[in-house]
Formats: sequence, C-alpha cells, structure tokens
Amino acid sequence: MLYIIGLGLGDERDITVRGLDAVRSCHKVYVEAYTSLLSFGLASDGLSRMEKLYGRDIVVADREMVEERADGILSEAVDSDVAFLVVGDPFGYTSEGTIIGVIVQRTEVLRTTKIYDHPHCYKSTLGG
Repeated sequence: MLYIIGLGLGDERDITVRGLDAVRSCHKVYVEAYTSLLSFGLASDGLSRMEKLYGRDIVVADREMVEERADGILSEAVDSDVAFLVVGDPFGYTSEGTIIGVIVQRTEVLRTTKIYDHPHCYKSTLGG
C-alpha cells in the first residue's frame, strides 16, 4: 500500500494522528524534498526530529529521485507499506503528480455516477 500523507504547514508535529499511525506502520518512508525542503527545516535538524517523532528512518526524496524512481517507489508498495510524506496538501505538488501519473498509467478507473455529476437531477429531486 502506498500512503501519500500531508504533514501540515508547520513542523513535524502537524501530522494527523491517522497519518502518524500510517507512517509508523510503514516499512519504508520517503519525504518529498524538492518543493518543501525549507518548509520543515530539513537542511538542519528537521529530518532527525521527524525520524524521532515518527519512529522511522526517512529517505529524503529529491526531484531526481521522484522523477526517475517513481516506478521503484510504487513497486515497493506492492509488497509492503510505503509512506510518501509531503508538506501541506498531498496533491498540491509536482512530485505527487509524478507518482500519480505512474499510478494512472497502471490503473483503470471505473467511475459511477453520483448526484453531484448531474445537478439538473439534484435540483429536480428537491422540487426545484
């Protein structure tokens, strides 16, 4: 399983309890670094603080690693739980876009309809 986990905007303590539980259960943990390196102070002691709180060694994933090894990260997630940590919104950065792009290439999404896809039906069910 691949977990893409948002860390919040402050420091290592802004992770949700659910996110922290997922990180602690993962065999391997990556942190996206090329768009958010300075946000968490990873250049100083931010990484060691994260590792101490999360209880896991963390691999810093720079742009080259994410773009060239996205397949490898996903392959690891087939056999074990892998976390990919990002500052802020997990789907707001290009690194996640790279990983999501690889996932989409390997996935067929079979959607169903929902009422929000058809606002005219929604309105008529409310008597409007």
